[in-house]
Amino acid sequence: MFKFNYGEYILQQLITTDFIQLKLAHILISLVVNFINMHIVTLLCMIISVNVYIDFFLQIGISVTMALKIGHIYNFVERYEAEFYTFTQYLINNYSIDNYRYWKRLFVMTACVYACLVLLLVQLTNQLVFFYIIQYVICFLIIEQFEQQRIQKWIREYQRRPIAKRLINDPASDFLINSYMSPHSKVLRPKRSAPRHEKPIVRVQEPSKFYLIAKQCSGSITAPNQLKVRQDQKKSALRKRTKL
Repeated sequence: MFKFNYGEYILQQLITTDFIQLKLAHILISLVVNFINMHIVTLLCMIISVNVYIDFFLQIGISVTMALKIGHIYNFVERYEAEFYTFTQYLINNYSIDNYRYWKRLFVMTACVYACLVLLLVQLTNQLVFFYIIQYVICFLIIEQFEQQRIQKWIREYQRRPIAKRLINDPASDFLINSYMSPHSKVLRPKRSAPRHEKPIVRVQEPSKFYLIAKQCSGSITAPNQLKVRQDQKKSALRKRTKL
């Protein structure tokens, strides 16, 4: 029975498109850039060496600096984008089982020769591998902080704080406040003016009409005519007492 593999057919159709070939060329450029960056960092760390303790932090600084400046290497390699694109086209157009085996054999032999040369130059031990792993973790965390711009965010949040919080947390403001509150200091102490011998102004506020009307309706305050009658009665009572 005839069997047709739709997945392989779709993959072949996608790979032959210009868009996929261009993306594969950019992936190849990224691999070459990382390969060049790794060798530059290795050479700088081998040239600049003081002792074990200083080299630990020095190599971290070199790795972080080169990782942040890797864009310059990428811009240099990107000039040869057309060559990488033609290389990917060659691999895709000339792909076959025989060519795949040949390319695989060539890649494996090249990687083995490269690994042998590295092992001749550097003697790997468990301590050295542990040393490199710790360095890689520290470099990864530092680079992640810069890539996600967390430090810039912290700086922006600190600059956007309210002024009151800045004064509270500022040591200079604490010094000024303490010097102002101390009894033996004259820093920021206001000058007192001469005492004023003036009588206080007493303001008597009369009740409003609405208040009087409300109280009059409730019966607690009498009407103005009733007040005059009571005042006249009190005056007449006082006159009678004085006559007696």
